[in-house]
Amino acid sequence: MTDFTDALRVAKQRVTPSRLAVLEVLEKEKRPLSVEKVISLIGEKNIDYVTAYRTITMLKKAGLVKQIDFQHNHAHYELASLGDHHHVVCVKCDRVADVVNCGIKKMEEAALAESGFQKITEHALEFFGVCKKCTV
Repeated sequence: MTDFTDALRVAKQRVTPSRLAVLEVLEKEKRPLSVEKVISLIGEKNIDYVTAYRTITMLKKAGLVKQIDFQHNHAHYELASLGDHHHVVCVKCDRVADVVNCGIKKMEEAALAESGFQKITEHALEFFGVCKKCTV
């Protein structure tokens, strides 16, 4: 288990039960979660909606959590420490699979060359399709 207490301190953030609970749920689930799902996994008696949203916003600003857009009209979040990877999302059942080797470095180089930009600071890349289970 990751030492989230140290991670919060390094990010110069207070260590609170809410922050630890959100980070622990994201670590345990190992998949992007909506705020609503985070709350349901922690338990509404242990964290309210306002605290959950504020906590996730702070964790994102601190660089401990990444926001993912699966085009569901709400954001999903996962630990930033999972490293650079992308996702394939089933448009029928919402199943999500991680993709690690997608050639992003070549895409970034091409984007820089084509755009004339000097540096890419971040990117978002998600793939959408139909999983094997839904094609049957």
